[in-house]
Amino acid sequence: MEIKYTIEDSAVRVALIGELDTPATIEIQPEIDTLLSYASRPIYIDCSQLTYIASSGLRQMIAFYKKSASEGGKLVLQNVTPDVMEIFSVTNFDKVFCFE
Repeated sequence: MEIKYTIEDSAVRVALIGELDTPATIEIQPEIDTLLSYASRPIYIDCSQLTYIASSGLRQMIAFYKKSASEGGKLVLQNVTPDVMEIFSVTNFDKVFCFE
């Protein structure tokens, strides 16, 4: 799993690359902690290269969403692949997140 991000004046742009499974959520936690400090800004997560998301990854996304909402920011998932979107749909998280 790889995470790339840029912090702009008005937004944070994140790209998730690979599989967001349990080992990956542990591996990227330091980057997530950094990104959470910018939760008051809009955060755009490009999921075009995210090939899989496990329940641990979904939990991390929900935590990210809640922190962003509590800080007055917003979290937007972009370019979600059909396979990953199916996981969001099956878990009904497609009704929680904002997608572009």
